[in-house]
Amino acid sequence: MSVFKLHAKDVRGQDNMVYIYLYKLNTGDKQPVLSSLKIKIPKRCCLPSQKKFKKVSKELSKYKDVLLNTGFEDVESLNDYLEERLETFQRNNGRKPTKSLDKRTFNEWMEILINRQVNQGTKLRYLNIKNSITLFQEWYSVNKLNRIKTSTILMKDIDVDYILEFKKWLLTEPNEGENRKKSTLYTTNYKLKCMKAMLNKSHSEDYFPFQTNPFSHIKFENIQPKIDILTMSELKSLITTQFVEVYRRTTNNEEGVKLWGKPIEGGVENRNNKNSRYRAKHSLNDIRNYFLFQLLSQGIRVSDLATLRWNNFEYYDEVMRINKRMVKTKSNITILVNEKMTGIISHYIVRYEDEAPELVSKIKEINKNILDKYNYLNSVDVRAVLDLSDTNMRLCIKALSLIVDESNVYNHHTNFGYIITQELINRLEKYLTDNIDSFNKLMEIKTTIKRPSPITFRNKEKDKIQEIINTLNKWLLKQKALQYKKETDNYIRLKSERNLLVIEMINILKMSDTKQHFVFNLLRNEDFIDIVDEDFSRLSELQYRRFQSFRAYYNKLLKLVSAQANINKNLTSHIARHSYASLMLELGENINLFDLMNSLGHQRLNTTQAYIQRLSSKKTDEINQVISDSLNTGININL
Repeated sequence: MSVFKLHAKDVRGQDNMVYIYLYKLNTGDKQPVLSSLKIKIPKRCCLPSQKKFKKVSKELSKYKDVLLNTGFEDVESLNDYLEERLETFQRNNGRKPTKSLDKRTFNEWMEILINRQVNQGTKLRYLNIKNSITLFQEWYSVNKLNRIKTSTILMKDIDVDYILEFKKWLLTEPNEGENRKKSTLYTTNYKLKCMKAMLNKSHSEDYFPFQTNPFSHIKFENIQPKIDILTMSELKSLITTQFVEVYRRTTNNEEGVKLWGKPIEGGVENRNNKNSRYRAKHSLNDIRNYFLFQLLSQGIRVSDLATLRWNNFEYYDEVMRINKRMVKTKSNITILVNEKMTGIISHYIVRYEDEAPELVSKIKEINKNILDKYNYLNSVDVRAVLDLSDTNMRLCIKALSLIVDESNVYNHHTNFGYIITQELINRLEKYLTDNIDSFNKLMEIKTTIKRPSPITFRNKEKDKIQEIINTLNKWLLKQKALQYKKETDNYIRLKSERNLLVIEMINILKMSDTKQHFVFNLLRNEDFIDIVDEDFSRLSELQYRRFQSFRAYYNKLLKLVSAQANINKNLTSHIARHSYASLMLELGENINLFDLMNSLGHQRLNTTQAYIQRLSSKKTDEINQVISDSLNTGININL
């Protein structure tokens, strides 16, 4: 007879803490079999004692951080979980199973696996697979076995034929009355691999000890979905596009018209004033900023973007870095914070005005100045003052005097002249061409040359007009270059100042009560206040749904962003990760797999290898072109 119980074992290096295990000791054995539950509690919370541990004391409620780390909100839930795991452990490993092998079902085993899961994402994925399998079983029992419709799947009935039929069913269009969609080959392989993992666990835990695993005869096609990346020109378009707010509701309005993606009549503010319910939390500019931040921070996943907190920033060696535990892999990643990243953060850090009013005021002011400089540098309307005392431009000044008015005159105590723009030069050219008499008077002032024949004079007039216009264009171009150099230097200086101000503000926030706040308002702080030590693997069902809801909404709005930026691709949050990897391979010098693996935060090298195989490489293209060019030897090849 076997002994089953809960077992508390000391944590090495922490005398006051214990790990909880499932304990099994068969009759005649000297050593028990222990199965870790990965739950750590204070030794004093063991009831009735550590040696006779049966449940957790309510005293654990006083240790909030420790309780939350177990993945449970209260002691009662934790004890219920321990009781259920012990019962399942005893049933699966006992000498006298509750059901004979012939009656054990895959449905029951899937329920056992689902109930074990603490991670809500894994639990929902398992539920999705379970629903697909049971829906298939209902169809299979009628159409293949000619039996009464049933969702019950006996473990002994799962063989190679059953699995191949399930695969074929997934790849076909849904039958009448079936609530499902046709799966792609990639999704089908994913579901089959999940089913295989479930079946393997039933064998390893002695729920159903089959002699031959049916999946050993199943081959999975190595199908990888195509990876889209943004080219440099598409990234520049994304950065420079001035986004217009549009309707976001996908349902038709009262007139039956679909407004999704169409500009809002009367503007956003007018719409919001009429009904505040429509006030958008995230503008399209915000969505663009989030995407660019992902790209700039080593292509971090959207889950890491959403869960980035102020306490993830560390300032040492005179640089700011992000040190974060990634949500998916639970491994750490270090990211250098550059000036463009702080530029994006500056628009969201100003919401902490109460923490540092003067500093926030400076950031707001410098953001305004940077925007003004940016608009100026990208403006086609360049203005420069032509000093009337400039002797080299005397003829041009005389010509301009024919059309200038008060709006074109610059009068300052240190300078007096004409304000020259491209529009004014174009207007002068048209005026001189259309008003020959006025131009002749101007010529008489400047020359005493004997008047030639009318045709010759007409050509000389055209040449002289063109000379004046060319001189003014060259002068304006030179002034533009000088101004651009000066304003560019000021623009760079302002961004450098902003970078220092944002770093100073981050240091304040990470040392105050706001350190656990999310950097971007993609998730609500109050919904995740119980998540400590960055362990986002133990989310409650509500937290997980909030997480999924934000991600779906973000990807939905990225479609509007790509449409306005003229990017003809299905823009998603993960394309930022793909694009970073592609740019690193293209622009980085002497980049190897280990560099790319570390920057992407992969745990295994083969993950990175599989990743880059789906990326187009500029270096590979160049090598292919060299090979192609080398074949141009004069030999007549029909290629």
